[in-house]
Amino acid sequence: MVASLLIIVPIIASADAQVFANATITVTNSTGTFDVPAFTNSTGTFLISQWVPPYVAPEPVPEPIQQPEPFIPTPVLPTGSLFIQTYTPPTFPDEYVVVDEIQEQLAKRITIGDNYNLVEDFVLGEATWESTIPKIKNGHTLADNGSAIPTWKNYVLKQSEQKVIFSSNAIGGLVYDLPTCSYSIKENGFQGSTVIPSVSTLATGLVNGVWVNLPVNDSLCDVTVTSDAEGIILTSTKSVQLEPLTVFNSFNGTSTLVPQSQTFTQVLDVNVYNGIKETWKVWNDDSTELGVTQTLHTGSTIKIGGNTIDIEALNGQSFNKQYIQDNKAEILQITDSVNYDFDEGIESLSNVNIIYDSDYKVNLDYADGG
Repeated sequence: MVASLLIIVPIIASADAQVFANATITVTNSTGTFDVPAFTNSTGTFLISQWVPPYVAPEPVPEPIQQPEPFIPTPVLPTGSLFIQTYTPPTFPDEYVVVDEIQEQLAKRITIGDNYNLVEDFVLGEATWESTIPKIKNGHTLADNGSAIPTWKNYVLKQSEQKVIFSSNAIGGLVYDLPTCSYSIKENGFQGSTVIPSVSTLATGLVNGVWVNLPVNDSLCDVTVTSDAEGIILTSTKSVQLEPLTVFNSFNGTSTLVPQSQTFTQVLDVNVYNGIKETWKVWNDDSTELGVTQTLHTGSTIKIGGNTIDIEALNGQSFNKQYIQDNKAEILQITDSVNYDFDEGIESLSNVNIIYDSDYKVNLDYADGG
């Protein structure tokens, strides 16, 4: 080898990226002698293969631009009112007449939900949200697009010749049985579990020093039901005509027959906000002292003044009004979901009696106070 042994690396002043052959160098090897392209500069003549291009520094890689963290605003919780798009009533040619009711329907929308009411006023651009008691779903209505919209009500009332059924998701349910003039209490919903199987009440009278059930209890009950947005008032009335009383007039020796009757009225005020309030009224033509006695079918235990009463173990035990007042037990816990508040009835309460006859019962005897 001849030319290839050169180790001098020429310094190329040019910054060009290309070198052009402008000369030749004769090279001899084992295959022969050749004129090889070369280039000449101020330092000499060199083979093109010996040219080293000038060093070009790589372009610096730019640092990635740090994007700022996205701004996430703190959510603003809704208050009682919020603004919505204002509704603009449409304009019509003079020959068209718009009925006020149609304008009102277009300008306002009311949505009834399971536990709220939403009123949207498109004229004021305002929506008002009102929280309500839990409502119960009663079927649905169809929207213009064909979708089903649930119908929510405070309660649902059903009546037949045998029963009056009140259902709610706020205070549970009540089923009044007309043939027996008694009722049961259920948990929330249409299929709520029964918590009090039976509540029955009898009119009583003090006859010859003994409290007895009056004849009026054997009569059929005449039931009427009135209702409003908050609930129902169920009035059950029993009446009976008794044998007339013979009154002898000693002055003229004549006798007069005086008609005798008894009336027993039970009023159940079933309110989705206040629960069930029960009132009794007993009338009798003579001076017999009157009262009522009520029997509740319960579970195996109740609580009186914080004390758990085992019905079967304490069968026959009585707690008088003084015990109830001393132990601040004006409210009895009948079950986990039902409390019994004596309210004004405490004035006439005489005893709370515990009964077990294969069923668990509590008898409330109102025969005090004359």
